[in-house]
Amino acid sequence: MAQEGTLFLDEIGDLSFNLQAKLLRALQDHEIMQVGGLKPIPVDVRIVAATNKDLEKMVEQGLFRNDLYYRLNVVTIRVPPLRDRKEDIPLLTLRLVENINAKYSLDKRISHDVIDSFLMYPWPGNIRELENITERMLVMTEENEIRISHVPACIINHIILCEERPVPFGLMHLKAAVERTEKQLIEQALKKHGSTRKAARALAINQSTVVRKIRRYGLSSLCREEKEVTRPL
Repeated sequence: MAQEGTLFLDEIGDLSFNLQAKLLRALQDHEIMQVGGLKPIPVDVRIVAATNKDLEKMVEQGLFRNDLYYRLNVVTIRVPPLRDRKEDIPLLTLRLVENINAKYSLDKRISHDVIDSFLMYPWPGNIRELENITERMLVMTEENEIRISHVPACIINHIILCEERPVPFGLMHLKAAVERTEKQLIEQALKKHGSTRKAARALAINQSTVVRKIRRYGLSSLCREEKEVTRPL
């Protein structure tokens, strides 16, 4: 099917030794033999192989054929993990939102705060993880705007853990630094006082401001239910 075209071999590092030998033979002889066939079939294809494994290390460990590795490794293009090219995250996220909206006939948008939180997460699952989380938020959220309160706990917990570490001067934009400090102060006030009214009094700001910031930073879990108590005279 790939004759005079391109054959993409994904996860080449997972290929068994038996299949590695057959692939090497096809690359060297430019022909294949069908199962049960008697006559070799000439092939002319361009091979593109991909893997997230260290093939050189696998060759040293005897897990990947040395001759196949050098046959494949003619031109190497390294695609960095998402954590090393975070400048791509905003554009990728917006593109994913467009695709997911079209897929489910939705008209949802994602807030800047959510994208900011994405920039602080290392994405061990790379773009697949970004796609899955974005799709989950759009599908599971009833509101048309995806806000920070809708971000999964795995991302929020990572951000909280990072915020407990000191950040070197010059590595954070002023707006981000202000928001981080603001969130920490509100979080500390809520943990200490337990209610938005008392927290607002301690921070010398309006209660409505505290409530709005709680929603923005996803701190609702720190608030205890507040009730008005009246006593008979």
